[in-house]
Amino acid sequence: MFRAFANSRYDIADSMLIELNATGGEAGKTVWEWVPAPADSTWATRDKTYVHNPPPEQSVINGINVTTQRHLSGNSHALAFRIEDLGSQNGTSWSVMHISISPVVKDGATLAAKNVMQSMQTGLNGLAALHRDWWHQYYSVSFLTFNDTRIESFYWIQMYKLASGTRSDRIVYDLMGPWFIDGTGWPDLHWDLNVQLTYYPLFTSNRLSIAESLHKLLDNNLEHLIENVPQQYRNDSAAAPSGASSLECLETCYWNYGPDCLTAPPTVVGNLLWTCQLYWLHYRYSLNTSLLSDGLYPLLSRAVNFYTHFQVDNGSDHVIHLPITFSPEYPGPKGPDTNYDLALYRWGLKTIVHIAKDLLHKNEPRLSVWEDSLARLTDYPVDQNGYMIARGVPFAISHRHFSHLFMVWPLNLVDWSNKSEVNLAEKSVDHWIGMGSSLTGFCRPAVSVMSSLMGRRHSAFSNITFLLDKYILPNTFYHEGENGECGETPPMAASAIQDMMLLSSKDGLWIFPGVDDTVLQDVAFHQLRAEGAFLVSSKRVSGRTDWVFIQSEKGEPCTLYSDMKFPLKAEPNTVQLHSFNNDSVSIELKPGRSVVVYSAAQDVPPPDFTIRPSPGNKKYYNFWGLHG
Repeated sequence: MFRAFANSRYDIADSMLIELNATGGEAGKTVWEWVPAPADSTWATRDKTYVHNPPPEQSVINGINVTTQRHLSGNSHALAFRIEDLGSQNGTSWSVMHISISPVVKDGATLAAKNVMQSMQTGLNGLAALHRDWWHQYYSVSFLTFNDTRIESFYWIQMYKLASGTRSDRIVYDLMGPWFIDGTGWPDLHWDLNVQLTYYPLFTSNRLSIAESLHKLLDNNLEHLIENVPQQYRNDSAAAPSGASSLECLETCYWNYGPDCLTAPPTVVGNLLWTCQLYWLHYRYSLNTSLLSDGLYPLLSRAVNFYTHFQVDNGSDHVIHLPITFSPEYPGPKGPDTNYDLALYRWGLKTIVHIAKDLLHKNEPRLSVWEDSLARLTDYPVDQNGYMIARGVPFAISHRHFSHLFMVWPLNLVDWSNKSEVNLAEKSVDHWIGMGSSLTGFCRPAVSVMSSLMGRRHSAFSNITFLLDKYILPNTFYHEGENGECGETPPMAASAIQDMMLLSSKDGLWIFPGVDDTVLQDVAFHQLRAEGAFLVSSKRVSGRTDWVFIQSEKGEPCTLYSDMKFPLKAEPNTVQLHSFNNDSVSIELKPGRSVVVYSAAQDVPPPDFTIRPSPGNKKYYNFWGLHG
């Protein structure tokens, strides 16, 4: 028998350990063998001009076996290992292999060997205790529970995978994470959906440190993002790749690229703006202004400026239009004023103006250009079925991407208090999912979130069950037919589950907006994070919200929407509640202060402030994984 783990406290020993216990006739006869594989990208089969890295080199440093893989770039990475014999007793022998893989550096061999030595000095039991303690702390930062054991355990496995796949100071979580499969079709970053979907659940789950790897990727590769745009725009613009890239964020000539293998019309041009939205959400959930000044503002400025260079201002109608671009994955014709780009450009303009004027108070020379573009930007093209793909291009062919619906989600630009905007959003979503012949699994979490926004509780839940029934493997990875496993959709499904419990925006907090009481009971959550730097807890009893706890980290005003019966009471009673239309209350909390809100109606039982894990259904305990 054996156990293996990658030490989570890699600040102490950056290593992996495999412990082997051999019994009976195998005791004392175990042989370890390390066989290095060629360091070829799985893209090698797609590119006839691919140049292979040199073969690996084997050496021994201070008794530690080291394999060094040199790169054509001049850097290298290395794997080092040493087998430690822990002795034998009563017919059982114990051994452990300490393994370390260096990052890509000039001298990976020395670093990897050093890490193995640190691992051996700390010892197996010491590292296991540190590792276990890290995970206990990680899981406890937030909690949610409900009676559907299969879906609840799926959610927690995604939390595990996210922390296994990236950390604040590690590489971004790409399509496969650390679970690389030889021959995979996804050995890269996909910028038109996959990168973004992977990171959404980290905000509401209160795991902001894990999300830092994404904006650090952008910060550290700004020069490469600048190189993705045509030469004449590089003084003030930047863009993400139109399709796929390596971890260097450089546009490739593989697919979706523009002229000269750059990001430019008529291809997909808005992917950096979409990724910047996650950077913005990191700020909104923390209100850490250093994220703006040090990172997001210069990046978002360049992403917005890129659009100003190719926007069309013909002067005849005083309206700004966009040229022909590509709405991601739509199999029909292209057209101008693509809704994907209009929504992203409108969001980018609104956000950069808000940051410059209201948050950083900058003397920005381009502010007037941004404000003018925002004021004159054309409306979204619509027809009798709702939002179109582009001007003159209706949504007429089924496809899996929601690129023409970005104003609904993820950008949430719809005014949900405006009945005509809500009707348009609902009609558009219905038309999209009503043409279902080419819909696949990754659209289902998006439909779920849109359903929570629109108050469609049954749809919010049923789209997640549909995804799990049809597209999720026993290891909780996503797959479509023969395309192979992929990593982005399961985390996005976890985000959709969070949104059933708690939605937040600059306009307020919505408690249990997507919970379908006909199928979900024992629903509660603790310390989910919300926009405005709030930590929120709540419990639902007999189809109604029992109470809501809110802690404010930064003192931002808060509006609370729930189905608690009015009048509402606050504890402590020094916190004032100002009610509106018997469906919401405004609350002002100073930084670090908290409040519990519950119903004071005479016919409502007193609240039970205890949160307990749902007992669930024993039939679905340990549902995921291979059995038998």
